[in-house]
Amino acid sequence: HKLLIINEIKMCVLNLGYHVLNPISNVSSNDGLKILLADDAEDNRIVIEAFLSQTNHRLTLVENGQMALERFQEAAFDLVLMDIEMPVMDGLTATRNIRSWELIEGQPRTPIIALTAHAMKEESQRILEAGCDFHLTKPIRKKKLLNLLHCLLKGDRLEEGADDDDA
Repeated sequence: HKLLIINEIKMCVLNLGYHVLNPISNVSSNDGLKILLADDAEDNRIVIEAFLSQTNHRLTLVENGQMALERFQEAAFDLVLMDIEMPVMDGLTATRNIRSWELIEGQPRTPIIALTAHAMKEESQRILEAGCDFHLTKPIRKKKLLNLLHCLLKGDRLEEGADDDDA
């Protein structure tokens, strides 16, 4: 029943147009986040790596959901950025497997942010149902990504559809 209630709350929050993510309390803003990025497109990995190059965040890159699951089980991460459409294992399946592993191992829930080219409401619902906490629509904008990371560190509210134009 708890999982059903949590999913209902997430859907209500999604429908209201904003998300409240739990702050990542074990990391100071000076230390930055340990981030796992799973994306099969090399261009996307390069862009996100460039966006984070001037920050204190530490990035681990993998090319598919299976690799993301394996790396996640091997090392602790503060955040996962998960592409949804990947070969070998897609992002939704990888997210479900990560959530199952966290429960079995008694690990705290790690925020998982879906990266998707689809902004439709049905896709948003599938993403939340799989266990993701939020999604960013591709192409990823630097301002939006950095705002998301800031909100995770501070526990601020994230606005859906916020202006994400940047240079």
